[in-house]
Amino acid sequence: MISNAIWALITFGGRRLLPRAAASNPRIRRNWALLLLAAVALVLVLAIVLLRALAADDRWYWPMLALALVWSLAISFGELKRYWGAGLSGADPEIRRGLTYEGSLRLVKRELAFLGTGADKLSRTDEFGKALHRCRSDVPIRLLLRRPTDPTLAAAALRAHKAPNEYRDNVVESLRKI
Repeated sequence: MISNAIWALITFGGRRLLPRAAASNPRIRRNWALLLLAAVALVLVLAIVLLRALAADDRWYWPMLALALVWSLAISFGELKRYWGAGLSGADPEIRRGLTYEGSLRLVKRELAFLGTGADKLSRTDEFGKALHRCRSDVPIRLLLRRPTDPTLAAAALRAHKAPNEYRDNVVESLRKI
């Protein structure tokens, strides 16, 4: 019961720490996730060792420990590897509480892929040009943006209480810079 309580504390405490740690740099989130995974594994090992010390028949505890550790690590790393392999280090539910546009551009080292409306908030920064220059010449820079003629831009502007052409103008200006 004590090990379960510690495990829950690590797991739920970690869920609160991870978003805060990733606000300045999403790569920190990976380190925190690995640290939490190691803490959970340590609690599991200690629980099984304690069970072994308290029980007379210990032939099942070490295989159980090995199976539990392999299972936990395989599932955790399998999930994390998919995201990290795609270059995703973290995600913020809201930009204003997470990584800034300039901060995200400073993290660009070899390649850039962006999916958005017009990349206006990115292209407005001084860091945008620097990020483009850091990209490898043999890897294409990928930007998937809306066409300036897309009617949803005017509808989105109206929903945001902006002038109907403001978003279209932002996309045009962004494309000009790009």
